[in-house]
Amino acid sequence: MDYKRIYDDLIAYRQQNVLSIGYIEKHHILPRSLGGTDDTTNLVALTGREHYVAHLLLARFNRCSQTAYALWMMQMKSSKDCNRPCIKSGRMYEWARKEFIMYISENAKITSKGERNSQYGLCWITDGINNIKIVKNQTIAHGWVLGRTLKSQTKYFTCGYCNISFTNKKKKKYCSKECEHSSKPDIVKTNFIALKTEYDKHKCLSKAFNDNNIGYNGNLFKKFFNLYNKAEVA
Repeated sequence: MDYKRIYDDLIAYRQQNVLSIGYIEKHHILPRSLGGTDDTTNLVALTGREHYVAHLLLARFNRCSQTAYALWMMQMKSSKDCNRPCIKSGRMYEWARKEFIMYISENAKITSKGERNSQYGLCWITDGINNIKIVKNQTIAHGWVLGRTLKSQTKYFTCGYCNISFTNKKKKKYCSKECEHSSKPDIVKTNFIALKTEYDKHKCLSKAFNDNNIGYNGNLFKKFFNLYNKAEVA
């Protein structure tokens, strides 16, 4: 469908048949958002319905954010005059709304730049607990740094088993899993005789641990059998 031809025919008809009574709305033949002026040669009197149709046609043959925005504004029935049209078609409404959102998104990128941005000339600083906003050229007090989170710093620790110094971002007591395991008392080896006696008696390892009031797991069972097998071989 040739929407531009229909639009031109509508404008030409109203230029030849000027409205003088009833509800009238002034329409910019070339929209101001596209470079149109307020000169009388660029204005035409339309009925409310014709005005809406004109913007709908403009949005159809000249697809851009400006015509979509104008159509969206036509859909909002802000006037109390019952003759002012408002859109009732769901498909038209959805299409125009999507175009309008895209228009707002693009313009927001422009309006939020430089001094128009509410955060212009400001920055965040933190002391690790509190965050405050200051002017960028303001002197930062001792104990405060730029940003809203403290960057993790490498710290030095001494292993609780081998006494070797090591680095880590978080606090650790041992430098490795081997040192951590080695530092723990070998409860199986310490109580091996009592555990072996109970195991030989009942042939149930869990009962042997329970009778000696020792919490057990698969790793302790493995340690016990390693010692048990060595004792049997010996």
